[in-house]
Formats: sequence, C-alpha cells, structure tokens
Amino acid sequence: MSGLILVQGLWIFNLNRRSFILVDDYLFLQQAIESDLSVDYLRTDMFGHFSPLLRIVYKLMATFASGQFIYFAIVLALFAAGVIAAVAFMIRQISTRPIVLWYAVITVGFAIWTLRPALVFTNGIHVLLATGFSTLAVAFFIRLCVTGSRRSLWAASAAYLLAVLVQEKPLLLPLTLVLLRYGVLAETSCPLRRLPRQVVRDWSTWAPLFVIWLLSAINQIAFYRPNVAPASVDDVIETLGLSARAFVQSLAGFWGDVLDPPWRVAACWLVLLLMVAFVAWTSWARRGAWIVWALFAVVYLANFALLAWGRVGLYGPSFVLEANYYLEVGVCWVMCVALALRRPLRRAALDGRARSADSWPAVAILTLLIAIFLPHVLVTAPRFADRAIGSASAVRDYLDNANGDLDRLRQAGQPFDVVPTLAPPAYIFAGITSPYTELVNVLRIFHRPVEPVPAGGRPVIVDDAGVVRDTRPVVLDEWTDPGQGCSRVEPGGQLEVPITASSSTSGLWLVVRYTAESDATAQVTGFDNSRYFDTALPTGLDGQGTLAIARIPDPAIDAVRIRLLNGGPVCIATVAAVELVAADPATPDRDPGAMPGECWLVDQTGSRVQPQPCPASWGRQFP
Repeated sequence: MSGLILVQGLWIFNLNRRSFILVDDYLFLQQAIESDLSVDYLRTDMFGHFSPLLRIVYKLMATFASGQFIYFAIVLALFAAGVIAAVAFMIRQISTRPIVLWYAVITVGFAIWTLRPALVFTNGIHVLLATGFSTLAVAFFIRLCVTGSRRSLWAASAAYLLAVLVQEKPLLLPLTLVLLRYGVLAETSCPLRRLPRQVVRDWSTWAPLFVIWLLSAINQIAFYRPNVAPASVDDVIETLGLSARAFVQSLAGFWGDVLDPPWRVAACWLVLLLMVAFVAWTSWARRGAWIVWALFAVVYLANFALLAWGRVGLYGPSFVLEANYYLEVGVCWVMCVALALRRPLRRAALDGRARSADSWPAVAILTLLIAIFLPHVLVTAPRFADRAIGSASAVRDYLDNANGDLDRLRQAGQPFDVVPTLAPPAYIFAGITSPYTELVNVLRIFHRPVEPVPAGGRPVIVDDAGVVRDTRPVVLDEWTDPGQGCSRVEPGGQLEVPITASSSTSGLWLVVRYTAESDATAQVTGFDNSRYFDTALPTGLDGQGTLAIARIPDPAIDAVRIRLLNGGPVCIATVAAVELVAADPATPDRDPGAMPGECWLVDQTGSRVQPQPCPASWGRQFP
C-alpha cells in the first residue's frame, strides 16, 4: 500500500510541477518575506481565514525555497500524499477487508478533488493540511474508541488542534466525532435525548477536544469578519443539486465539461446506481448501517450549507463546481463505506458459507466502482490539470517576463517608474490583498526585487503579456494651479480640482506634478467617492519636479479629489487626466488588428484595448 501512495504522490507531482504559483501565492510570500515571525504576522488573515499554521509554512518557504519554484510543487505533492496516507491509516482502524482499503486509497489518491488543491500552493496547503489533520484526528479517535488507548486521545487532540490552526471548518469535527462514538461505533446507538448526559458522563474523553473547540470558537468569533451575501433558498437547493451531480461524476472519474460523449453520462449513471445499491444493501444486511449513511448526509449537508452561506450569495450556485470543495466529503464517503461494512450482521450466528455470501456483494460493488473510476480518471485528470494550470502558468510567465525586462532596464542605468497597473488577473480581490494589489508590489518578490527608482524617471507599463513597454500620454484635460505655482496640501488635508475627461477604457489615469517634503500617500478619487486607489507620492532625488501616475476606476470624471493619507506636506502644481499609449508602434505579426503607425491604448490592467494613431511627443507631463 505504501508503494501505491508513493506512485500517487509522484503522479500528482508530474501534473502539478508546471503550476502552483498564482498571484495570491506571491502575495503571501511577500508578506512572509517582509514580516517578522510575530503574533501579529501569525494572526494576519488569509482571505478571511485564521491560518497561523499556513503563515509558518509560508515563512519556511520564503526562508529556504525563495525563488525555487520546484520546491513548491514538491511540498504540495508531499502534502497530498500525506492526506492519502492519513486516509489509509483511518481505514485500517475501521476495517481489515483489503478491498475496502484499496477502494479508499485509489479513490482518494487519484480523485480530481485531491488533484485540484495540489495545483495551486495557497489553496493546496490550506485544503490539504486541514483535511489531513482532520482525518488523523478521526483516525486516532476511532482507535481510542476501539482500544481505549489514552495515547490515541492525545494524538487525536493534537491533530485536531493543528486542523483548527489551518482553517475554521474543523470546528464542525466534534459533531462528527460524537455521532461516530455514540451512533456508529457503539453496538447499541444512544438515543438523542440521552446524548448530552452520555457526553457528560464521558467527560474525560471529550475534555481535551472541547477545550480546543471552545478556544478556537472564541478566537474565530473575535477574528472573523463577515464577507458574505446570504443565499436564497432556491440558490441553496440548486447548490446541493449541482454538488451531488459533481460528486457522482468525480467518483466516475470525470469532472465538469468532460461529459460530452453519451457513454460518459452512462458511466456516471452506473456509478450512481452502484452507490445507491451499496447503501441499500448495507442498510438491509447490517444492523444500524443506516446510521452511517445518516452521518454521511450530515457531513455532506454541513459542508455545502456552509459553502452556500459563505460563497453562493456572492458568486452564484455554479461556484460549487470548484473541485477543491469536495475533498472532505470524498474522505467521509470512503470512511462511511468502511464503517457500514463494520456494522454487525442482522443474523446473530453465521457459518463460514454464509459469511462468504455476505462478503461477495461488497467485493463486487467496490471492484466495479474501481473499474469504472480508475481508467477514466487517469485519462481525464491530466486534461483537467492542463485547463486548471493555464491561468497559473500564465501568471508565472507574466511575472517572469516582467522581472526579466525590468532587470534589463535597471542594468541599463536609466531611472524608470513602473506605472501602477493592477496585478495580473488571477483571483485577486482588491481591498482584501491591499497593499499588494499593485503589480509593482507583486513584482517585489524573491531574488529580483524592483528597487525604488527616482520619481519622474522613464515611465514604463507592463502589458497583459508581461512585456515592459515605454508609454506616452494622450492628455484629455489638465488643471494648473492658478496661484503661485502649486497648491499646498497638509497631512490629512485634500485638494479638489475641476477636470472633465472621458476615456474609452475602463478607467482614467492621472499624472500629478508636485513637490514633497517627505514621502506621502494620497487617496485619489473621481466623482464616485466609493471607488478609489491609494497612490504613493515619493519625494524623488531632490524633492523637486516630481510626478506620480495614479489610477481612477472611472471611465469619466468631472472632478478629482486628492486626499493626503500620510506623510507630506506636498505642493501640487498640475493634475492631468490622460490615456496611456504603448510607445512602440504596432507591427502586423505581433499586434494583429493594428495598422502600421498605430499604437495600443493600454487599460489599467495592462490590457491593450484598441489601436490608435501614435502620439507625436511625450507630452508636457514627463521630463
């Protein structure tokens, strides 16, 4: 069995070695590089999750694997293999039937919902570590119930503690353990009305787990910041339907849009019939097996009810089709298969012949499930990985290109400013990742940092292919201080200027010429005060003649407000609303759709929006 797990780990590594790095991975690595290993750093949320253990992992990766991308793939493959090994260990505590162990390890080890988290580092360590430690907690708890070993209790408590240090979902684990202890593993199930009294009677068993749960729950209440939109009843029902279909598809070895041929649909229906047959047969043949399937239903509904509450209201029911949400449910499914076969037979005494007759249905159904699942998943998983890796590898190529071009500019000895485009489009949510949503900050990572350059240097933009290009402005409107050359803005103060401009892109650029007594940060707002970007106002080499390029997330404005957040004071001389154009003329082979002599208008994400005549000069805004 260990050889099979090794093969599965190598298989996952072969599929994920081109992936595992997205923009949020760069974000958390940068935070690890820039932060000390302190309580504040460990408590910094990761997209709303309390995950100090993941912060430690990132600190280790930033210290020992900085810039060596292959190490990230190795770590993910090891964590995935660890989950598979934890499942094998758990099944061994429940059943001695070889077919059950083979079914569990093959299903979990090759399933799309195990592969998907292993393709992206942040998502992978989050899902794989939480599931792995939760599985170990369940395994040691089952061992405690079977053997009475107090060491197993402390091992289960330690695994549970590690799980809640990864994410909040393991807070539901004690409910699963209570149902396991008194409903599934007991010879006679405890009635619900007596359940609280029984838990109190066994206080020495539950005390360590309850203390961990209570402290974690208190911390989550203090830590959690709701970022949810309540889902409607129809959305919840649609979510459960979509999740059930996707889960059955995954056990047939398919996922998503790979169901085009009719025979694949037939395979999924056959798997569903086999699952129903297994549940029905074990419920009929084994006393109390229905409780096992009730436990599976509770875990399944709890997982997807939480997903519906936290995400569906924001992103719609189709969000449930993300494969990484199914790992916990998949592990619970194979556990319940083993638990159902562990329940005592309804007949009190059986001779050897009857026992053999009892075993063959389980062997037959599980063998058929493996025979349908394994060849299909070995074909479809690489295709799934290629589609999932597409965005990740594109981001890696993007950032590598940008780093390489900026290195060459730096070596040329010419000062330059990177225009503050948004980070590459890949799972970045402005506000949550602040202050790392700027591309220039995302690039400041690993062994090739983007050093600060003198303000007013050569302005360059990183386009959507990661290519660094010179830019020229097309001035739409300009404000000049009517008084003594510049308007002074004190710390905490603001300046509002009338500017009327309209752009054909998703937002406008501002070029601000100013002088500053110290580095400052300003909030630049168009007519919609709820949408803004913070802009750095550095002093430059001598504090004179400096400029800043800022974004406004509005395609049309009639006024601009610049509010000084910190630093300063600054004295603002001119503010111009501009569109930025890539300076190099288009060529037919590289820029299809553009005519010779045209340049690309560049959007705030770096996208080349449309070609237009190249500007004849740099314009008044740049030295």
